[in-house]
Amino acid sequence: MASARQSALEYITNGRLRLIGRLQNLPLIVEKLFQRKVLHGEEVSKIQAEVDRFDQTRKILDWVSAKGEAACYELLTILYITRKRTLDDADLQQWISCFPFKEDPEMTDYLVGSKPCHGYQTQLKCKARKITNSAWKQSCSLLPETCRNEWTLSYTPLVLDTDVHSSLSKIKVKSKRCKKAHPKKLKSFIPMAKQETSPADLLRTHEKKILLFGKPGIGKTTVAHQMLNLWAEKDHRELDYMFYFDVRDISHRKPMSLEDLLFNMYSEPKKSKEEVLQDIKENSENVVIIFDGITDLSSLSVVKELMENLLPDAKIVTTCRPDQSEDFLTDWPADWFRVEVKGFSDESIRAYLTEMLSADPDSLSSVLNNLELFSLCHVPMYALMVIKKMSDWFFKEVVNTFLPSQTSQDHAEGGAPEFEIDLLFLCQCLYEHQSTEACLLLLDKLDYHLDLSGEHLDPHQCCAVSYVTSQSAERKVGLDLNDCIVSDQGVRLILGSLKNVRHLGPSSGDSSDPSMLCQLWTTLLSSVAEMDFTSLLGLCGNELHLPVQGERRVFERAEEVMKQSLERVHLCLHWGQRTLLSEALSKTILDCLSHINKLRFTPLEHQRGSPERLETEEKAVLLDLCLQAALDHRETFQRAVNTLLSLFSVYQTESDFLLDLYSHVNHFTSQLLQSGP
Repeated sequence: MASARQSALEYITNGRLRLIGRLQNLPLIVEKLFQRKVLHGEEVSKIQAEVDRFDQTRKILDWVSAKGEAACYELLTILYITRKRTLDDADLQQWISCFPFKEDPEMTDYLVGSKPCHGYQTQLKCKARKITNSAWKQSCSLLPETCRNEWTLSYTPLVLDTDVHSSLSKIKVKSKRCKKAHPKKLKSFIPMAKQETSPADLLRTHEKKILLFGKPGIGKTTVAHQMLNLWAEKDHRELDYMFYFDVRDISHRKPMSLEDLLFNMYSEPKKSKEEVLQDIKENSENVVIIFDGITDLSSLSVVKELMENLLPDAKIVTTCRPDQSEDFLTDWPADWFRVEVKGFSDESIRAYLTEMLSADPDSLSSVLNNLELFSLCHVPMYALMVIKKMSDWFFKEVVNTFLPSQTSQDHAEGGAPEFEIDLLFLCQCLYEHQSTEACLLLLDKLDYHLDLSGEHLDPHQCCAVSYVTSQSAERKVGLDLNDCIVSDQGVRLILGSLKNVRHLGPSSGDSSDPSMLCQLWTTLLSSVAEMDFTSLLGLCGNELHLPVQGERRVFERAEEVMKQSLERVHLCLHWGQRTLLSEALSKTILDCLSHINKLRFTPLEHQRGSPERLETEEKAVLLDLCLQAALDHRETFQRAVNTLLSLFSVYQTESDFLLDLYSHVNHFTSQLLQSGP
């Protein structure tokens, strides 16, 4: 190349026209030239006195060129190392890369960025170490006193799953899992480390938007802290910045600007605040911001705007629970790289326990040989508790720790625990431990109400819930299954403890999920097993929920239930893809008219938006029932019609009803005649 034969002085001279007016971050260039003793203090002052950027660039080039070859070589080295900040132009970056440096410029002792910026980086690293050390000390405070001084900050690998597209979808779990042998059931809780993804990988990846999600206590914050620790401990010659926000600490107020967020709410630079902020804005690709524990997306609306508009190239890492991850992706659309934190693998559990209990071999052996405790340890928070407390009272301590008592004032003010417990997993732990006393303690903490609304329950989890509920012999338990996804087998397992349930639905008195109740009734009525349907009616507020289309057996058994009930039943019918009542359901309704107190329909989405359509379809159902009564109940036809009219409220006057019924009968007759004998 021609450039290979050029000296540094010639290269600067020939490139002068390229550089005039196109160099960026001139204060950084001047500072580096002063540090390398190319410029002295008076020259620096004169350059800074120039108002026009073109004049500043000319002075720099003139004085450096006048000082000869060595000075020009220093300038070219500075421009190469700081090219991301000073040569914000593809043509100039290509130009500087063509100069034949005598040695690799990356190996020199230059610092990229100004002294105030590096000072702020050091300041941020000190804060990062303080955050991670504080969290570690807080965890160690739970250890026996004899062990607290032995441990230094360490990280046990967690299973990070990046193949999460299928795990976020609502898929019912097959019932095969519940057929596993007892040890295999326990081991199925422990995640497999299929992919070698680590916090270091997340820092290195080119992905700019990372969403870490997982259940409470599974290690999301631990991963975030390890990323913070890796950055703080590494000797970065490149200038970059990392900020860590515990969202609970900043949710009380919204940042008004980028400066407010980074400086006022995290750490303010000791010198040259404006210069540091400018560097962060201009080099956002060198910025990492962690938002740990997102629960209220609305509180981050301002942050969202700041990130998208002011720091578009920054790496944003957020942590949240699985049930919030989809809402997060919807409310803050971006090309998010989703990572599920699944806890400790088998190898990690053993490594963690060995390290933490090395001074107590007996306790280590007892945990390794206790499959229930070992399985529990895949959740890091529970693993820490196992090392705090090794006894038969362990599970009682779990309940006390995760469900601290709240005063009546806390409830009155809408207070909530500082963290949320994975209630299903806790039920599984109690089921595996088979501790009636711990179950009663859990139920007492929950005021005998298990809120499982919105959960995805596999058969084994249903079995665990049924076990916990069945332990309450003296006091019945409220069970909220609203919006649950659960298999028919799971419903049967849960309701195996029906005699211990006082109501199905929210404890606040809100109505239960109709679709869930319809699934419940349909599942049980189609079952060959004998059930206490009278008690179930009481749990459902004396409501019987049925689909308009279904198996004949369901409607035949529903007829038995209504006839056996001591009170008249509220019948709730659920529309399906077809709004016509099945022949079997029509027969059941007509045969049980004297046992029905109220009748209502649960509309579909398209019907809710169109009351007129819903009214038309209800009228069609009423007219069909009246016609069926005329055909099959001639002796009691008049009484049946009067009862049906009292159950339906779609006709304002009797004349309107009679006109529609006449038209309906004529239509039926004409169709019958057309079909032939």
